[in-house]
Amino acid sequence: MEALPDTRKAIVVLTDGEDESLVGSAPTDHRFEELLDRASEEDVTIYPIYFKPQQDLSKLGVLFGGGSLLGNDKGKAAREQLEKLAEQTGGEVINALREENLDDAYRRVAAELHTLYSLAYSPETLKHNGEYRKVAIRINRDGAMVRTRRGYYDK
Repeated sequence: MEALPDTRKAIVVLTDGEDESLVGSAPTDHRFEELLDRASEEDVTIYPIYFKPQQDLSKLGVLFGGGSLLGNDKGKAAREQLEKLAEQTGGEVINALREENLDDAYRRVAAELHTLYSLAYSPETLKHNGEYRKVAIRINRDGAMVRTRRGYYDK
């Protein structure tokens, strides 16, 4: 990603969100927090497409309005990580719970990427000390939606 410094960068991930190292089948040396830090450092937006077709939604307790899982601790933890990853990078978790939903999921991401506006600012002081700086964006327009990363590293 470093080779693309002045372009908008997005990653679309098709996943069930579960780290297989949690069940001991594929250990990893990387932590989730490292992923969040790297995504923020690289200024990349991540769109996880949640795909777990073998699950019965009534057993998982999926609430589409709230976007949370109630039940299945491993599934709940996985979903929470996907939500956090999307939220902190300015992306969105998209549900594709059947194979037939995948086309729509990818179209939705593509449509969003084509209709985004970018807002930039320059802080009064640049320390370049690697500190994390929080960002908050508010707008006063009916029907408009803001999705932004929570902050950036001053590097």
